[in-house]
Amino acid sequence: MKLKSLVACLLLSAITLASCANSGAFSDSEIISSGQKREKTAAETFNYADGAIEPPKGYNTYSNAAQGLGFKLFRAKYEEHGGKSFAFSPANTLLQLSLLANGASGDAKNEILLNLGGLTAEDVNTCSSYFKSRMEEVAKPKKNEQEDENKPFEIPHTSLFNNVFVNNGNEITKAFLQADAEYYGINIIRTDFSSNDFSEKQKKLFENYTGSSVDYDKKSNLYTTSSLSVSDSWLSELTDAGSDGYITSEESYLSTDKAEGVIKYAKSNPLKFLAVKPKGKTALDDYMSVFDVNEYNALLNSQDIKNAVAAKLPQFTIDSGEKAKPLSPLLRKSGFYMLFSDDARFKAMNIAGNLKLSEMYEFEPSLIFSGNALNTPAKIDSDLYKTEKIESKASGKKTVSFDEPFIFILLDNESGIPVMAGVYDNTK
Repeated sequence: MKLKSLVACLLLSAITLASCANSGAFSDSEIISSGQKREKTAAETFNYADGAIEPPKGYNTYSNAAQGLGFKLFRAKYEEHGGKSFAFSPANTLLQLSLLANGASGDAKNEILLNLGGLTAEDVNTCSSYFKSRMEEVAKPKKNEQEDENKPFEIPHTSLFNNVFVNNGNEITKAFLQADAEYYGINIIRTDFSSNDFSEKQKKLFENYTGSSVDYDKKSNLYTTSSLSVSDSWLSELTDAGSDGYITSEESYLSTDKAEGVIKYAKSNPLKFLAVKPKGKTALDDYMSVFDVNEYNALLNSQDIKNAVAAKLPQFTIDSGEKAKPLSPLLRKSGFYMLFSDDARFKAMNIAGNLKLSEMYEFEPSLIFSGNALNTPAKIDSDLYKTEKIESKASGKKTVSFDEPFIFILLDNESGIPVMAGVYDNTK
């Protein structure tokens, strides 16, 4: 994967996206958000890249609601995948919903805000702005780091990449475009869904992320997409990397009456990796049925940084394929009944009320987890991330082995919002 172009283009906002485009890409006239200028200060938007250092009011409420929604979606995703290995990004769905709250009206808008903690749309905007900008800014590479594409796992970054697609002939309000510019920087793309080159332009847009194919309805007039890109190395050193494909390192231990786990810290991003498995003979299917925000926080609160264990984890890959997956079935199961209905007209986005949200799509991230790093490449290339065998360094610590199916969560180390979550089934 070429991270030179990835880091140069992925982490730029929608305003500068067009400068990285070339033949076959969406034009500036199609990316209608590109002409919208930000007008507010960091004190108003809480944009971390602009200098905001503390979260806005309501951030705890927002974070708690985001966690709760994330794990509702997680359980629904687990059912959708039938217990097989997968990864997805709850944080991206959160950001899509947050932006759409600025375009929705009536019951659909109230439904979004209710599921995001009952906050006002303005509070959701500032909270989303702080969260997204902090995730993408903390580990943003310096210019000299962008030049070395031979060691991609050493170039840390996080990119929460979302797009809103609107079919030609639909006017978008300045208020919606301005809200996007101030708080989100998401591409708003208006184009002809039935044009011959539309699919190719989409593939160009998504080329640095997992997946490129969307089964969209050409007769629809509004849908969204989301993609995640993360790369980082681990803070802790390995104590063992054997020929069995497992790696061992000393990590913090977590435990509840139902499960146990470990936490690995990313070296540069404000992220930590949580691995969890049920205790005893409890099957993962049974544990997932009770894995909710309360169990999640019980695990996090049980962390004792003085109580390290030898965490033995498999190196693994998950190939999520090319096709985007619809989120509407999961969202309906998670409390969104109005959002995709015929009655949900986005009048704050289009005064005529002609817009109906046909779908929210996610390109589930492919994943490489190794002793060196965690990475979500556009294409799986495991050889690039192989860990060299090292001599075992006995630590005398309790060993926690993940040799059965387990849950993994990549979470923001400040808010606890799950950026990525999934399951790895090492028995299949």
